[in-house]
Amino acid sequence: PGGLGKTLIIGNYIKEHSYQHIIVLSPLRVQTNQTLERLKKFIPSYYSLLVDSDSGGTTDPDYIFTMLKKHKCLISITYDSFETIIGENINKFDETHTLIIVDEAHNLTHKLINIIEQFDQTLLLTATPSSILENIVSCFVLYDYPFREAINNGYVCDYNIHIPLLDIDSNKVNITIPPELEQLNNDLTMKDRKSTRLNSSHLVISYAVFC
Repeated sequence: PGGLGKTLIIGNYIKEHSYQHIIVLSPLRVQTNQTLERLKKFIPSYYSLLVDSDSGGTTDPDYIFTMLKKHKCLISITYDSFETIIGENINKFDETHTLIIVDEAHNLTHKLINIIEQFDQTLLLTATPSSILENIVSCFVLYDYPFREAINNGYVCDYNIHIPLLDIDSNKVNITIPPELEQLNNDLTMKDRKSTRLNSSHLVISYAVFC
């Protein structure tokens, strides 16, 4: 499950192992900066390199590979930049001493997988693993912590799902207040029809329930 310390585990892992370079892939730019700031504390001797077009980062291949020649590097990079910068210069890496870490690995594309599999050591992280990912990636599961087990151990709150019933004819949202929320009934606010619009050849009615 998300929020149970994957980054902390990775930080301690890279602290205890020696790699020439460590490249961490994230799907979003905002995640690259956050990940770099958290992981560089575990390996302060590494040169931290943010591959990002935003302030504080770089997407200059010449600069990136110059730093790779001079230092042991911790690189935080988006999926897209990895594909265009690293993927097109794969021959400049020592694949046997570079660790690839992929966050949110369930978002991987076939093209990214083809690049990643050229490296000898890759660690895939995901809180939502899929059978599709396991089928297309040549890997094995190192650790699996099911959601139900996290709930039973008290690390994640249990939950119930309550689905509003939509009455299209009367344009009303009918929802039954769960017994555990009955004392909050006066504080619960429902809004009926949120918006009506034409979509192609039919009418679309969107609903929202606010609490």
